[in-house]
Amino acid sequence: ISDFKVISYKGSTKYDTIYARITGPITGGFVGTKKNVDPIVLASTTTALQTRIIANILAQASNTVPSGYVMYPQAYVTSFTKPTVGGTDRTSALVTVQGTVYLPLLNKADIASHVSGATTTDSFKPFGFTTPGIESLSVFISNAADFSPEKKGALILRMKGDFTIVGSIPVNEITKKMIGISLSDIPKTLHSYASVIKSTTGEVSPPWAPMPRDPNRISVVVQDK
Repeated sequence: ISDFKVISYKGSTKYDTIYARITGPITGGFVGTKKNVDPIVLASTTTALQTRIIANILAQASNTVPSGYVMYPQAYVTSFTKPTVGGTDRTSALVTVQGTVYLPLLNKADIASHVSGATTTDSFKPFGFTTPGIESLSVFISNAADFSPEKKGALILRMKGDFTIVGSIPVNEITKKMIGISLSDIPKTLHSYASVIKSTTGEVSPPWAPMPRDPNRISVVVQDK
């Protein structure tokens, strides 16, 4: 059993009459020098570290997006540990923060199908389509505060902006079908490409001659409208 004196009372009669007494064992504690960081400084440092972690991960992830997918830099969820204070320098402290950034990779074709409707995107089969402008959409996670990847809940995205769906025209295939046909046969020959070609024009010199037999002398020019 130990008594704990009140140091400020030393030299007075209170020092011997006012004290605290331990009646049980003491466990735990700390041995060594413990760093004490101002809470405001610790909070600002933690925020700066978290911002740096997010920026570094976003920069690395942007270089690893596979073809056909898109990553939106504003659509992410983070998870950070509490900051730890350490270091061996007696006049400074080392603040450490660990974090994870969750970035959904979205399939461009799935976005186009969801936004415009499956009927629209299916009309481009079997030629496929591109989606110019889809990378420039403004995309945010609406339930970022509630979403947790560990819990595997629903992720709600909000998109804003415009993009275009453009059918992919198989130029090489069309070039082969142009070999030796007449100008009048072009509309009939290209009828099967109606889902991706809205209109066609052709030129041959002289105009009554058929298309060349050499595919290298045939030029198929695609104009987006």
